[in-house]
Amino acid sequence: MAGFCRARGRHAEAEELYRRSLTTVEEHLRSEVDRSRKRWRPWRNRKELEVRISRNQIPISTALDGLALVYEDQKKYCEVEPLRRRSLEIKERAWGERYSSFLADSLAAHAHVLHKIGGEHDAAEIDKRVEAIPGNKIGQ
Repeated sequence: MAGFCRARGRHAEAEELYRRSLTTVEEHLRSEVDRSRKRWRPWRNRKELEVRISRNQIPISTALDGLALVYEDQKKYCEVEPLRRRSLEIKERAWGERYSSFLADSLAAHAHVLHKIGGEHDAAEIDKRVEAIPGNKIGQ
């Protein structure tokens, strides 16, 4: 529904729906993490639990990206940057460098907003990372 509102230019409604979605996903994830930690056996690999938790945060990243798009449509780039950064951090924790091709779009989106707000140095560093990703189609 949020995407529909955004496509129709109803930014206030889209923002509210994306915010509600983000809140719902974060609350659900918190309860899932608590349950996982309670039933996780101490002798099992703790790193495996952390990876599982990181990958379960991907829906948060998706909600952040949707909200960022609403703000980008309105050219509110200072509000976009922390959303894009947090989304990228979630994806980097979840996928790591081995799956850098999954990160290309998020890296490029974060670099784009950094360019818009004058963060040229940081944006250039991210642009280099995007260009170094094998099979990357962004910017070609």
